[in-house]
Amino acid sequence: MKRSFMISIAALAALLFASSCESNNDRVRREVGETLEAVTPAKILNDANDLDARLGASEELSIPLDTLPASFAVFNPVEVRRHYPGSYFITTAMWNQHRTGLWIAAPTEVIPTSTKYVTYKKLADRLYLHQN
Repeated sequence: MKRSFMISIAALAALLFASSCESNNDRVRREVGETLEAVTPAKILNDANDLDARLGASEELSIPLDTLPASFAVFNPVEVRRHYPGSYFITTAMWNQHRTGLWIAAPTEVIPTSTKYVTYKKLADRLYLHQN
């Protein structure tokens, strides 16, 4: 009787622990959303425009982390890439081939539809949570 009671308590504790834990994806989503609210979308888009002016017409480019605008750096990125003028991907987490972060879409960019492999969640005008 005492053993089955202890097993029941252990199972209940494990269930409560598992239900209260965030998945890695949920944690990253929450962190990106909270950081975006603190920085403001307008500041990020303004800094993206300033970065465009500084980088000129170059296409895809990895941007050194020590040269990022403050509004990009606050995300603590592991990588920032410029796809083309106006379009940036701030990678906030990377594991194996998967990347998650904030996608800054160019003003005329067509936003792809989410699939089972890649998701896009609109956070603000031109700003998306991107996970693949």
